[in-house]
Amino acid sequence: MTGPAAGSAIRRLAQDDPLFPKSLLLLRDPPKALYALGDLSLLSRRMVAIVGSRTPTTYGTRVAYQAAQAAARAGLVVVSGMARGLDTRAHRGALDAGGKTIAVLGSGVDVPYPRSNRDLYADVLAHGLLLSEQAPGTSPHEGSFPNRNRIIAGLAECLLVVEGKIKGGTSNAVRWMAGLGKSVLAVPGRIEDTVAQGPNQLISEGAGPYLGPESLLDHFGLRWEQVVEGEQRAETAQLDILLADAPDLLGAEAAVFDVLVQQPLHVDVIASRTALDASRLLGAVVAGDQGARGAASGQALRPGFVNARHLYIHVPFCARRCTYCDFSIAVRPEPPVAAYLAALARELERVVVPPAPETVYLGGGTPSSLGGAGLAALAGLLGLKGRPAEFTVEANPEDITPEGARDWVRAGVNRVSLGAQSFDDAVLAWMHRTHRAERIGEAVRAARGAGIENLSLDLIFALPAALGRDWRRDLDAAAALEPDHISLYGLTVEPGTPLFRQAGRGQFVAAGEQRYADEYLEAHERLAGSGYRFYEVSNAARPGREAVHNRAYWRLAPYLGLGPSAHSFDGLSRWWNEPAYARWRRLVAEGQSPVVGREILNDHQRQLEQTYMGLRTTDGVTLPQPCPPSLGVAVERWVASGWAELDPEAGQPSPWGSVPVPPGTRVRLTPQGWLRLDELVATV
Repeated sequence: MTGPAAGSAIRRLAQDDPLFPKSLLLLRDPPKALYALGDLSLLSRRMVAIVGSRTPTTYGTRVAYQAAQAAARAGLVVVSGMARGLDTRAHRGALDAGGKTIAVLGSGVDVPYPRSNRDLYADVLAHGLLLSEQAPGTSPHEGSFPNRNRIIAGLAECLLVVEGKIKGGTSNAVRWMAGLGKSVLAVPGRIEDTVAQGPNQLISEGAGPYLGPESLLDHFGLRWEQVVEGEQRAETAQLDILLADAPDLLGAEAAVFDVLVQQPLHVDVIASRTALDASRLLGAVVAGDQGARGAASGQALRPGFVNARHLYIHVPFCARRCTYCDFSIAVRPEPPVAAYLAALARELERVVVPPAPETVYLGGGTPSSLGGAGLAALAGLLGLKGRPAEFTVEANPEDITPEGARDWVRAGVNRVSLGAQSFDDAVLAWMHRTHRAERIGEAVRAARGAGIENLSLDLIFALPAALGRDWRRDLDAAAALEPDHISLYGLTVEPGTPLFRQAGRGQFVAAGEQRYADEYLEAHERLAGSGYRFYEVSNAARPGREAVHNRAYWRLAPYLGLGPSAHSFDGLSRWWNEPAYARWRRLVAEGQSPVVGREILNDHQRQLEQTYMGLRTTDGVTLPQPCPPSLGVAVERWVASGWAELDPEAGQPSPWGSVPVPPGTRVRLTPQGWLRLDELVATV
C-alpha cells in the first residue's frame, strides 16, 4: 500500500474546526492545522500514549503490547507514533484487543512510514485514525518526528514510557507532558540495560512506576478487575457462540459429503438427496462468488474440493521472528486467540470442511501458542466426525506443559512436531529462538506423559562455522530423546529476513556448499545407525512413523487449507489465501473470499510436479513408456555417479553412455542425488 484506500478522504482540521482537539491549543506552539484520515470521533475519546524505543527488548515488547491491550479493553484510545519497535507494538496491541488507536505520523497521512508498517497503516486506517500536521504527500524529514511528539503529548491524558535512552526521542514527549502538567508513567528496568536508562531516570525524577495495567487504569479512575471480568465474559460468550454454530454447520456439510463421496453429482440431485434448500446447500458447498456462479448455472460439482482427506490450518502467531524465517507470520507476544478463532469461523462459512479427514495439520507460525483451551476451541470449530488418524500440531518447546498437552490430547491431537533446531543455547540465541536447550527434553517428556507418543523433532544444519556448532552432538542429542521422526532443514538466507540483512552488512558468512553436503550426509549416516530411515529429502522416521499428512502433499493428494497464506489443491488446480494476518482477517470479517491467487495445472505442469515430488521421496519415479533415449542415458549417468539407484529387479545398468535403461524402470535418488535434486529434475 502506498496511500489511503480508495474512497478515503483526507480531512483538514483548522484550529477553529469543532473537531480540532482543544487540548492541542494549550501547547506553546500548537499546530496550525491537522490532517486526518479515519475515524474522527476518536478525537473526543479519552486517550493514553504509549511510546518507547525503536529497538526494544523482548520484555519491553511484551509490556507495551499488553499495556495497549489493557487500555483498549478498558475503552481508552491508544496513541503512538507508528515508529518501528514499541510504537508498533502499542498500535498492534490495541487493534488486536478490538480497540481503537491513533497514529500521529511524521509524514503526510497518505504516506505510510516506515514502509515495514504498511500493513499496520492499513489496519489503523480501517479501525482507527491517522493524524499529522504535515501536508498530504509530505515525506518524513528531520524535525518532523520531534514535532509530532508534542501532538501525542497534547492528545493524551497520560503517557507511558516503556523503554528508551535518557536522551532519546521519547524524552521529547516527556518534556511536553511535563509542560502541560500531565502524568507520566515509566516501566522500571534493570540498571545495566541501556534501554531502561530513560524510564529509570524518569522514575527517579518523580514519574509513576508502571507495575501493571492497574497502574495505568488507576489514572483514569478505572478498575482493572472490572475490565478482566468483562473481558472473560465476552470471550467466553464469543467462543460459546462459535462452538454452538459448529454442529449445525456440520450437519449440512456431512449430508453433502455423504452423497458426494463416491462420485460428482448435479446440484439438483444433491439437493434432492440431502433435503437441503438451495441457500443452505450453496452455503455448505460453494466457496467464493466464482463457485456460487458455477453451481447456480448447473455445473457439476467437483468432488476433489469436498473429498479432500487432508486439512491444513495456518496459525500465524509467533512471539518473535527467527533470524532465518521468511514464513507468513504475525508477531504477537500475546496471540489474539478469540479474534483469530472468530475469523477462522468466518472462513469456515465459505468452504466445505471434510467431516472425516484422514489428517489434520496445524502449522505456522506457532500453533502451540493458542494454548490448550484455544486449540480445543479450534478443533471444536471444525466439527469433525471422529478423530483423524493423524492430528499434528507444530509446537515450540516452551509452549508444551503437562496440562496443556493433556488438553491437546482431549482435542484429538496425537502427533507433535517440535521446533528444536539445536541443542546449543548459543546457537538458539543466534537464531532468535525463544527456548533454551533444556526445554526440548522437558517438552518431549510432557507430551509423552500426556499420551502423545508420535513425536517429531526439527533440526537446522549448515550453520555458519563461526558459531562453533557441534552438528554430531546435536544429532546424537536428538536421537537420544527417541523421537519417532526427525526433519532436517539446511539454513538458507532468504531475502527480507533478519539473516539476509545481517549478511548484507557482513555480520556473518554462510556455510559453503561443501559444509552443507558434509553435514547432510553425516545426518544420514548417524541417524541410520539409530534406526531412522530417510523417506524424503528432509525427513527421516522409524518404520511406520512417516508423516502421513506431508506424504499426501508429496503424492499430490487433494487437501484443503485454511487461515492466512494457506494453500489448497483439488488435484487439478491450486489456490492460496492472503498471507498477511491482518488483511486475511479483514477480508473474512467483511464476508469476502480470502483467496488471492489460483492456478490450473496443465498436463505438463502436473507431470513436472509428479516427477519432482517422486524424486524427492523414496517413491521415486517410473521411466515412461516409450522412454526418450536421452532420458535413459541421463538416468544411467545418475546411477554411475552414485546419485540414483534402480529397483533391484531392474538389474544393473550398462556402463554410462551405452544402451539406455529400459522403460518402466523405477528410479530413486540416493542422498548424494538429493543434494542435486533441482539440477537432476531440470534434466528431465
